[in-house]
Amino acid sequence: MASPFRVFRKHQRVLLATIGLMAMIAFVFLGPAFDYLSSSRQARMNPVVVSWSGGDIHEAELRYELLRRAQVNRFLQLAYYSATQNGATPQIQPRLSPVTESSILNTMVMAHRAEELGLVISDSAINDYIRRITGDGVSPEQLRGIIDQLAVDGRRISEEQLFGAIRRELLAQQLEALYSTSRWSLPPAQRWEYYRKLNQHAKLEVAAVPVSDFLAEIDEPNDAQLQEFFAAYQERVAIPEVVSNVVLASPTPGFKQPPRASFAYFKADLESFAQQEEEKITDAQIREFYEKNKDRLFLAVGDEPLFRDPLGGTDPLGIEPGTPGEGSLQTGPDLGEALFLEPSSEDEGVIREEPTDEVIEEESDTSAPPTTSENIPGPPTPPLTEEELLEQEAAAQQEDEDPDTTEESDASEAEEAEDHAESDQENGSETPPVEDTSAKWRTSVMTTLAATALSQVSSPEEGAELAFPGGIEDSVTDATEPPNPSNTTDEEETTTSEDAADETTESTESDSVDDVAEEATDSEAETPAPKYRPLSEVEETIRKRLAREQAVKAMDNALNQLALSLTDYFGDVALWEAQRETADGEESIAGPDRPVAPDFESQAREQGLSFQRVGPFSRLQFQGSDAEISRTFRIVQDANSQFGFRQDAYVQFAFDEDFALYRTVVTEDAQGNRYLSWKIEQFEERTPQLADVREEVVRAWKMEQARPLALEKAKSLAQQAGDEGGNLQTILSGEGEPTVSETGLFSWLTLGDAAVDPTMMSMPRLSSVEQVDDAGPAFMQAVFSTPVEKLGTAFNHPQTHAYVFRVTEIDPSDAVLRALFLSQNFTGYAGSALADIRQTDAAWVQSLQDAQRVTWHRDPLDATR
Repeated sequence: MASPFRVFRKHQRVLLATIGLMAMIAFVFLGPAFDYLSSSRQARMNPVVVSWSGGDIHEAELRYELLRRAQVNRFLQLAYYSATQNGATPQIQPRLSPVTESSILNTMVMAHRAEELGLVISDSAINDYIRRITGDGVSPEQLRGIIDQLAVDGRRISEEQLFGAIRRELLAQQLEALYSTSRWSLPPAQRWEYYRKLNQHAKLEVAAVPVSDFLAEIDEPNDAQLQEFFAAYQERVAIPEVVSNVVLASPTPGFKQPPRASFAYFKADLESFAQQEEEKITDAQIREFYEKNKDRLFLAVGDEPLFRDPLGGTDPLGIEPGTPGEGSLQTGPDLGEALFLEPSSEDEGVIREEPTDEVIEEESDTSAPPTTSENIPGPPTPPLTEEELLEQEAAAQQEDEDPDTTEESDASEAEEAEDHAESDQENGSETPPVEDTSAKWRTSVMTTLAATALSQVSSPEEGAELAFPGGIEDSVTDATEPPNPSNTTDEEETTTSEDAADETTESTESDSVDDVAEEATDSEAETPAPKYRPLSEVEETIRKRLAREQAVKAMDNALNQLALSLTDYFGDVALWEAQRETADGEESIAGPDRPVAPDFESQAREQGLSFQRVGPFSRLQFQGSDAEISRTFRIVQDANSQFGFRQDAYVQFAFDEDFALYRTVVTEDAQGNRYLSWKIEQFEERTPQLADVREEVVRAWKMEQARPLALEKAKSLAQQAGDEGGNLQTILSGEGEPTVSETGLFSWLTLGDAAVDPTMMSMPRLSSVEQVDDAGPAFMQAVFSTPVEKLGTAFNHPQTHAYVFRVTEIDPSDAVLRALFLSQNFTGYAGSALADIRQTDAAWVQSLQDAQRVTWHRDPLDATR
């Protein structure tokens, strides 16, 4: 048998050449081929999410950016919180950006545009931003400790990475601040329209012409017309629209079925439970609560500071918290500062001037009472020497020992002042006596404090904290000490002799007020006011509080018992549904019957609850429904929120896939009532065929064709009424004619009936109009452009009715309203412009994205993480 190597030896040259050639081909082409295959696999695992002029953003990069933003938000929160814990006063609150994909991209686009415009955020600017958030009250070591806590999913962030992320956020905020400076610069005519929408009211006579009355006059559509109409709205969901913060039915049809769901719930009413628990509260429980909490809750009025700033002060720089704008960054030359710079050594050895008394007073303890009209300090006086203080103390003791002498001294001083004024007048002296500026001050301050405050303030215990340093009497005396004549101002030197005489009289009157105040103080010292409010005064308050606390426990206990019983039933239902399906997914005819549902109404009555079923609703229908459960919420932990938790509205999670059938959840409403609810059925989004919804499509097509007929009828009625003097009642009094109704006064926009804080910019909403269903902006435009006693026509927003109306009253008239408009500040009605400005903001952001050629390859996931 021949050896196989014989063939190789015979053709070795050819074979060696072939093997060498194949090796060279493999060396050149196989490497790139494997790289290509590997990159294709990575591309499938990490696809491109967004393309823009700055490059492609892959899935992993976007997740990384979301992680970084969450870490930046957490850093700013912890730094701000640490500053408040250290007793510092931050100048601004941190602005936390949403942790969503759209917001991340918007920030990247705006930061890129800011760099193109030449904006620079230096390291020193970032340091200054952090100092303002912390009030310079957090040490560098504390800040570095905060950074060490920012690990998320095992990923840490370095100082350099944190600086880079904050730099981009501030760049975007600076660009937004530059844009926002002009968006409120509205011309007067536009401001007038916003003011008129909120402040002018109209009253109407109105009659409705239903579009449905003309459907019989419309011929049936042929198949081609119907198919074309169905194709135009086949993929649209017929959902209401939010117009000027009001949910209105849409005039545009839609045949796609949105996801819908039905719900059931038990409700525990807090007031009902509290009334039951109130009868169980004993006097011993009330007394125990009173003794345990009297230092915290039941101090007498006098033990509380007389004046307190409810807002805790304002931003010294005048910057609204969380709002970017002018002054939000103090940028300077980039000196390459490290994170959290220490004080500069250049300050060493610099001789500084001692601060004046006014500066010391401004920079004193921030817990001092705020400056109000009730506690403004008296005229500033120069500091007294030790000898002057001793003289004052001796004089005060002498007054206490010999009040008659004091009265005689006061009288002699008054006579001397009058003689001095008369002699100056006779001699033509240009320098009148020094005005006793303490007279008016003592009269006003002592009248207020002695008559109202001192009668309520108990005798301070040793070491007790008072509203004024040294006590009320000392502070008033010090504040009202007459100024030194040597420091008299030019204005005081020009006082006439007649004014000096008047001031002397006022001083004499104020002395009598001082006597009353001193007597009141002596009386208080003899019979000190109680330190605590008596138990009898707060007994009912404590009873109601304890009852509500017990009621919450009782409600939770009742709902927990029901939740346990429902768990067993829902488990049996899930098992039954699983057994009904065969291997191919079809329902099996044979099998056990559905488990019998408990009698929910009986269970509710036994526990003192109520039971309801609602739905099916789409998400938007549910939000605008009258169902009580739609206005509830749950509390969930959230590390990205300012306080570590957030409220989730029921509508936000009720339609999510995670909220499965029969899964129970406990929520509450703003009144403290508790709800145990679950989803009893759900319907997936579905695009139907024409045959399935043919009748609905035909009616929608006819409604669209009938609208011009209804509007023409309304116009003819308006013309006829105008020819007969404008009286709708006359021409519509016959049988079968539309009914004429009167509306109340209404404005185009309204802030509602609730009291509105004038310092806040509230978002108004579209007003509702009596006798008009879903009146929209087009209806309001027609009404407020029609003069009084004139007639007009307009559709409602869904265009289901055409209305003919007569304007019977406009209050106030344009002339009166214009006079009021000229005297009003724009901030008082700027809320009317918010909707339009938000649209302008969205258009601005979209223009930036268009300029950067932004393209999403999938829909952004905008659920806040």
